[in-house]
Parts: sequence; structure tokens; C-alpha cells
Amino acid sequence: MRRTLLASLAVLLLALAAVDARAADRIDTVAGGGDGGFAGDGGVATSALLTAPSDVAPLGAAGEAYLIADTSNHRIRRVDATGVITTVAGAGPCCGAASGFAGSGVAATDPSVRLNQPRGVAALPGGGFLIADTFNHRIRRVDASGTITTVAGIGSATFGGDGGPAAAAFLRSPGGVAALPDGGFLIADTGNDRIRRVDASGTITTVAGNAFSGALGDGGPAASATLSAPARVVPLAGGGFLIADTGHHRVRRVDAAGTITTVAGHGTAGFAGDGGPATAAALNEPEGVSVRADGAIAIADAGNERIREVDPAGVIRTIAGTGALGFSGDGGPPGTAQLSRPRALAYGAGRVWIADALNHRVRAIAPEPTTTPPPRRAPDPPPPIAVPPGVAPAVLGRSAVAAPVGGTIRIRLPGRRRFVRLGAVANVPLGSELDATRGRVSLLFATTRGARSRSASVVASEGRFVVRQPRRLDRGQRPGSLVLSGPLAGCRAAVRRGAARRPLAGAAKKRAKRKRKGRRVKVHAQGRIEVSGRYGAAIVRGTRWTTIDRCPRDPRPGTLFVVQEGRVAVTAFALRRRTLVTRGRRYLAPARAGARAPARARARAKRRTRRR
Repeated sequence: MRRTLLASLAVLLLALAAVDARAADRIDTVAGGGDGGFAGDGGVATSALLTAPSDVAPLGAAGEAYLIADTSNHRIRRVDATGVITTVAGAGPCCGAASGFAGSGVAATDPSVRLNQPRGVAALPGGGFLIADTFNHRIRRVDASGTITTVAGIGSATFGGDGGPAAAAFLRSPGGVAALPDGGFLIADTGNDRIRRVDASGTITTVAGNAFSGALGDGGPAASATLSAPARVVPLAGGGFLIADTGHHRVRRVDAAGTITTVAGHGTAGFAGDGGPATAAALNEPEGVSVRADGAIAIADAGNERIREVDPAGVIRTIAGTGALGFSGDGGPPGTAQLSRPRALAYGAGRVWIADALNHRVRAIAPEPTTTPPPRRAPDPPPPIAVPPGVAPAVLGRSAVAAPVGGTIRIRLPGRRRFVRLGAVANVPLGSELDATRGRVSLLFATTRGARSRSASVVASEGRFVVRQPRRLDRGQRPGSLVLSGPLAGCRAAVRRGAARRPLAGAAKKRAKRKRKGRRVKVHAQGRIEVSGRYGAAIVRGTRWTTIDRCPRDPRPGTLFVVQEGRVAVTAFALRRRTLVTRGRRYLAPARAGARAPARARARAKRRTRRR
């Protein structure tokens, strides 16, 4: 009895220790702006657009850089250690078609290369990477020089070819691929309910799954077992591999001898079992699996909108996700965050990387405290805009580089009366006014000069602003500055001709209320960026916030700052005071010190108080 109690206590202490360790973690978006689409190459990854990313693969021993299977953009993209994103394979849709197959023996970024919903990507030990080109029913290889070739599958969705050349075999919608140390690779042949292996000589065989056996097969040969739409396969250090057996709601292990067992999930879809044995837990369509050096297993429990982890002792717990479909929680504990169909994950660089597919983001779990959301980018990244030949770089105190990201962007140069369309990357002088009310624009500023020059970038939308750069220094840099411009919507008459003297009534009153919207700009900044309104300014190193100038006739006039991610330092001009505003909060810089609402507004408030 005593031994049983001690054993139970030991398990409880281990669980509490694990919970305490996870309590110090945080989750952040590291790639993708949350809106499905394609944009942002050459810029900061968090300002880029992804569409349904389905896999993520850390690169190198450090794991700071990583690859993304940007599935519905039909591309593979790379984020380097400084946080800059580029396309490294695939040219996206072509010729009116959503996708297709084309391009072999050419550069992977050649305009002729076509991928079709690639759901898997894996880094190769000697450089380059493998692609599970899912709906082309092929595995493709990009070597260290960037040349793409097909290494498995002929493009017909059926099964065949075992014992022969992989390039002549048949695959059906392969969802995952994993490189092996000996030069071979494993394929999650999802549509054929099998795991297949291609050896270093290029010969393909089935190593797990038999569509005709009918038996689950645990405890027996993996090649005689039944799998159901296996989405991922991950090699194990001592031989063997793990399988995300999606349709069976299990994670399974094949050891070096070829014997298959279940390591998580009891086979019925659902959510249950945290804090107990993983084999007694309920999973729901697990699509991703990864293994840590100490033997811990992370599971992308896609149907449960959670990330779960099985420790080396076999105990399962949730490490991210609330179970509710949606997006929330960046900058906070991963257990309180919302995910949307997390399809894959990977351990690397002390983090857990997550392909949060339906949120169109890659997110990462990393220990707190961190000064910069993971991945740890250099304090000042290189220019986030790929400046083409012929376009001058940003010059400190003189110009910035602007690039349209989406929609329609207009620009008015200093001294000009009319706006013209900004259709491509351009060097723009300070004092230029940009209209991003119907699009998104990326701006790059030089914030220092010299051999170790620094830069800052921002993606702005939903407003008009003037591009400036104050002479004063902030932490040794001259910040890039956006100053809200244009008329205050619905307030022009009040500002130019004075307030209407007659009180409005009925429909006219409602129309006037709707018009007093003010002006705004929404930004996502990286580096020292300042946004100024009429009554206040906010500066930050890297976050998302919205600045709104309220109409002067508003009951509470001023400049409102709404912080979506991170934190900003707001200076209220009238108060001569700086205030730190954190994620999820807002701050109003008043029009004047001790400002009070107009008399009519005060009277209404008094009447409401009396009625209560």
C-alpha cells in the first residue's frame, strides 16, 4: 500500500513539475499575418501572408531558420534566422489554374515550377529539402544548389512499384516526408494508407500498412498492420519511426525490428486522458507528430485544436490550445491560446513550432522571458523589403523604401497636389503622403548610418499618413515615423467652420454621430517605429497596434491607441507623460490636460446617473 502511494505521489510530482515548466512558456506568431493570401516575400515573416500552412521544418542544428509548406499557395517558403521570409520552391497558381505539375531539372524558384497543395517538407542533412507534393502524387527534391527534381511517384493516384525505382512508383496524395541519415527517406503515403521507404539507391518498399489486412496489428509486423490516412512520419534516433495514424486517432511506433505498437490514443475520436497514460487518452485526427531528444513526443491533435505532449514516462498532457476553434493568445501562456486545425509541429531550437493551418500562421512555443517573440531574430533585422536593382535604398533622414503589399496604395510626393498609384517598390522622400485606406503598404527606414547600420520596418493599412523621421534619438536610433493625415472623417465642417450652433434632432443627429469617425492607421512594426496622431504618439520595437484620431466634437476627443499584440509606449502631448500600454488594452491621449466632455454630454451623463 505504501509503495503504491509513493509511486502515485511520484507521478503527481512529475506532472506538477511539467505543468510548472509549461506555465513559464509563451506562444507567439512567427510567420503569417492571419489573413489567407500570398504576400510579403523579402519582408518580415509576421507581416507576410500564408494560406493553410501544413508543415514546418527547422533547418540546421540551431533550428533558428525553418521551412514552411505554404500549402494553398502551392509554395515552399523559408524564414531565415533574422525573420525574413522568401519563396524557395514553387511559383504558385498558373494560367488560370489553381495549381499543377511542371518543372524538373530547373531552379525550384523558376516561374515554370508548379506544386499542387504541398503538405509536407523536410530538411536534408547536406542542404536542400524534400517536398511532399501532395496532389501531384509525387515526392520532389530541391538540392543544395536549388535545383528541383522528382524522386518518387509518376503522378498517378494509385498504388504500385514496390521493389523498383521510386521515380517509377505510384503514390496517392502523400501528406508527409522525412529524411533518413543514410540518404534515404520515408513517405507518409496517405491515400494508400501506408508508410513507404526509399533507400539511398532509390528503391521503394512498404514498411508499414497493409490495406488488405483488416487487423490493427499492434504487436506484430508493421507491414501487416492497418493504417488509416497516415498524415506524418518521423524517424527515431535508434531506428524505427513514429506515425500520425490520423484516421485511427492514434500515434503509433515502429521499432527498429519492424514491430508496431500504439503510443498514444485508444482509437476513438474525442478528447480525454490528460495527466494519465497516453495509450488510454482520446485523440481526434492527429495530423502531426515530432520527437524530442529526450524521447518526449509532441502531437498535433488537429481535430481537438490542441497540441499535446507525451513525456518519456508515457504521460500525456495538453501544452497548447483550449479546444475552441479560433485565434487568440499570442504573447501569453500556450494553454490559454486558441488554434485552428494545427496540422503539423516540430521541435527545434528549444521551441515547438506549430503549423496553425486555418489561422494561416506558424506559431511557436518558447520559454519566458523572451525579449523578442520566437524565433529569436536579430535585434534589428536586415531590410524587410527586397529592394530590386535600380531602386535606391532608404537613406537616414532623407527617404524610405515603400512597397505595396496588397490592395491599392496611392502616394503624393512633397510639393505635389495629386495622389498617384504606387504600383511597385520605390524609394520615397520623407514628407510623402501615403493612402493605405484600401490596401497594405510596407515601409523600410534606415535608423542609423555607418558600417553597422540598422533599419526598421512597418506594414500599415486602413489610413493615410505622412512619412517622416524625427531628428531626436530613441535608444540610439532615429525612428521611422508615420503621422496621421487627411481630414478627420465627418469633422471637416466642425474644424473649419466651427461647431454647428443649432442642436440636431432625429435622423440628422444619427447621421452626425455616424460621421464622427475620426481617422486611423493600423500598423505592424519591427524596429523603432513611431505613429503620431493629433494628441499623442506611440513608439515600439515590434508589435501591432491601431492609432485613431477622434473627431474634435467627440464627447471625449483625443488620440486613441489600441494594442493588439505586444506593448507600446504612448506619449500624451497634453499631459507630457509617457504610458506603457500592453496587449489587449487601449489608451486615450486627451485633447488637452484636464479635458472634460462638452456640456451636453455631461448633462446626458448626469441624467443617466439620476435614472439609476
